[in-house]
Amino acid sequence: MDRIKITGLRVFAYHGVLDREQEEGQPFVLDLILGVDLEKPCRTDQVEDTINYAEVCDVVRDAMTGCKYRLIERAAQEVASRLLRKYENLEEVTVILKKPRAPIPADFEMVAVEITRRREGIHHA
Repeated sequence: MDRIKITGLRVFAYHGVLDREQEEGQPFVLDLILGVDLEKPCRTDQVEDTINYAEVCDVVRDAMTGCKYRLIERAAQEVASRLLRKYENLEEVTVILKKPRAPIPADFEMVAVEITRRREGIHHA
């Protein structure tokens, strides 16, 4: 399977267990790996035959800012679900959701979750 990668997408959102996280918000950083067959766009050189990267970023921003979640696990799931629903040619998506300012009393770069979801695992509501 071919892959499209978008790394370091920054989104300001309101996710967290603590009330202040949901009130004040904080930055999040996402890396996305989209599993898709790129044979056709490689031949045609047409954007409509692939997944539009700008649209992906819009979907991710909407998923991250549309609701407030206590867990970044849940936010990552929402991102993956929305992408799989929007793009029929998307077979698999990996979402790495990083939280650089997690309220943990420790010296760390960031905490993160990584989830991978496949087309057969998506349920349409």
